[in-house]
Amino acid sequence: MYKSLITLWLMVNVCLLAFAGTLPPKRFSLTIQVVDSISGNPLEAASITIAETHFSAITNALGNVRIDSLVKGSYTLQCAYIGYHSQQKLVWLDHDQTIVLAVCPESHHLHEVEITTHRDEGPNYAVQTRSVLDAQQLERTRGLTLADQLKHVPGITLMSTGPAITKPVIRGLHSNRLVTVNNGVRQEGQQWGADHGTEIDPFAANSIEIIKGAASVTYGSEAMGGVVRLIPPPFRTTRGITSLAQLQGATNNGLMAASMLVEGAHFRKNTLSWRAQGSLRKAGDSRSPEYVLSNTGFEEESGSYAVHYAIRKIHLEFAQSYYHSQLGILRSAHIGNPTDLTNAIQSGKPAYVAPFTYAIENPKQDVTHRITSAVLTIYLKRNWHVGMQYSRQLNDREEYDRAPRASQIDLYNTKPAYQMSLTTNLAELYVQHSIGKYIKGKLGISYMNQGNVSAGLQPIIPNFKAYTYGVYLMEKWQHGRWMAEAGLRFDWREQTPFVYSRTGTQTDYRTYSGLTIVTGGSYTLNEHVRLQANISSAWRPPSINELYSYGLHGGTATFEIGNPNLNRESCVNSEAGIVFNTADWQAEASVYRNFFTGFIYNLPQPQPILTVRGAFPLLNRVQDNAVLQGIDASLNRNLGKRFSVGVNGAYLYAQNTSDNIPLIMMPANRLRLMLGYKEDQFWKLNNLFASFEYTFVAEQKRYPAGTDLIAPPPAYGLADVNVGFEAHIGKQPLRISISAYNLLNTSYRDYLSRFRYYALDPGFNLMLRVAAPINFYQPKT
Repeated sequence: MYKSLITLWLMVNVCLLAFAGTLPPKRFSLTIQVVDSISGNPLEAASITIAETHFSAITNALGNVRIDSLVKGSYTLQCAYIGYHSQQKLVWLDHDQTIVLAVCPESHHLHEVEITTHRDEGPNYAVQTRSVLDAQQLERTRGLTLADQLKHVPGITLMSTGPAITKPVIRGLHSNRLVTVNNGVRQEGQQWGADHGTEIDPFAANSIEIIKGAASVTYGSEAMGGVVRLIPPPFRTTRGITSLAQLQGATNNGLMAASMLVEGAHFRKNTLSWRAQGSLRKAGDSRSPEYVLSNTGFEEESGSYAVHYAIRKIHLEFAQSYYHSQLGILRSAHIGNPTDLTNAIQSGKPAYVAPFTYAIENPKQDVTHRITSAVLTIYLKRNWHVGMQYSRQLNDREEYDRAPRASQIDLYNTKPAYQMSLTTNLAELYVQHSIGKYIKGKLGISYMNQGNVSAGLQPIIPNFKAYTYGVYLMEKWQHGRWMAEAGLRFDWREQTPFVYSRTGTQTDYRTYSGLTIVTGGSYTLNEHVRLQANISSAWRPPSINELYSYGLHGGTATFEIGNPNLNRESCVNSEAGIVFNTADWQAEASVYRNFFTGFIYNLPQPQPILTVRGAFPLLNRVQDNAVLQGIDASLNRNLGKRFSVGVNGAYLYAQNTSDNIPLIMMPANRLRLMLGYKEDQFWKLNNLFASFEYTFVAEQKRYPAGTDLIAPPPAYGLADVNVGFEAHIGKQPLRISISAYNLLNTSYRDYLSRFRYYALDPGFNLMLRVAAPINFYQPKT
């Protein structure tokens, strides 16, 4: 702990000394207000991007964004807002300025040449609770997993299977009840396992949007708990080539990471924009406050590129991405016999601890995910346009186990315990339309086919093929202070697994179908207060692993047994909320209730199962009716120009209504306190910020007693500190931030950690981030 604090002190001083002799250039502020060009009303949540600095932010309730500490020069502002034409403006800055961007509604007229800087998702879910993490917020959490970046949003927690494998949990729901959309493509992998993290480059997203609650009308079945949209940087709308380089390092696991984004735009008669991005990450074993978490390192490499070509009203976008990771699984989670398992749980310490290393040994995962996508958009008259999208995804997952006997080490080191190759084809055709002045909507059809091939020494799920067909309609009416929204969707799914048995391979053809409905509305009392409410239904078929899995799931070190008698799962979700915004106060609260019919979940058994590969916790899949209800709330207060305080929290009540007992493995209630400080210019540094955050997680006392190997862990609190600033070396700007996570090196176990039986969660971690925007080519205007 003390060595890490000394390291933090040295890193801060080295950064300060590096710029001590550099005279900072004079700084100016730029305030931007986005308004409707027809009514003059301010527009909240419009996206503002500065191409030269890769700055991105979202306008507040007054339509304002303030950007401090800009040097003298020319800047290209890009503004995007759903339902409005994109706008760009070149600004010469040599004094403090305030400018107004008046954006034109698409329903008013259609420009002959339009440069699309974002993929328009249409009038979707405006009345549902939404949260947005912009580029500036994400840059301060780079290096963390996707779930770690999201967990500070009220109502979102994370489920972990070791330090490097995490997935988001929204209001108690995760895995195949959430949909992740990556660059407009629904991410399809083996995401059903608790140990299957999101297979996405953490550097790729420019902003992240979280939709809470059932969003199945547009995004299809399985979006029962919500949607996480990862939005890439917008394509450039001005000529030039720029880049953003990022470097990172961390003390807890020896993380080393690097990423480079390059983007450009070229204009002649038509427009061509492009971007390319690549990153590398490597880490060794994580450390708890008391010992090394052996074999928890990871290696990751990824890359992507995208091209956007516009010919007047026809726009074509093509993109490809590649992601590969190798992930170590906690060595001490694999136990030889029931006695050793009991001793490991009772002792509170791992049965195996080795010195820190970057080496990754069995058990481990090796995952590769590839995406190819193409989007064609044709803009018609009167705010109508037609969109067509096709994507193909290849997901290969290999999981290696420890050999049960010394004589089998060579075999288990070269062959995976099980291997899954999933191929997914997605196609969608939609028409976005406008009816009169107040109604706009979206009508679409979708198609998905999937095929999985399982192999390895002991496959855990069978081969299968599946086809899904969907049709949907969304309509939104907005007039004055009122807004209403309604939509419906019908899906048909057929799937055929090829189940192995002693008598040979058998097929189990099944079909599922269902209707999804959403309706809601909002009323704006004044420029500061908005009320909203919605009610929606959703459903999903049981997944292949829930029906047929049988065997040791090495990633979680559990033996899982599926249930072929499961029926489809459905829910009705209702929610009401209030949003309050002024220059000094920001508050938001929502109350929700989600009633499930046929809720499918893993039920731990009180006795472990003994196999030839060792003793492991046993999980059976069961189905009951359930209700999940709670409150998400946040409150922030600006104390003058420099200081701010805030608090947010989440309360969840989850009950198995069939047996009138609590649901197992639900997030504990939590409360988060924040204190922030910012300074436009401090000494020779610019845009200085500092924050202190304390998160209290209560003990989960609502669980079915006697159904798990160990009771939920006690409550705990974690303190985090973040410090960052911008400085120059000559003309090169640098953005530097330092974060200290688990500052007090607290020993704790989280209830949703699948390895809480065997080890503590990670301890103190110090992370350094450096980002450098580089202007390769900027033509004179």
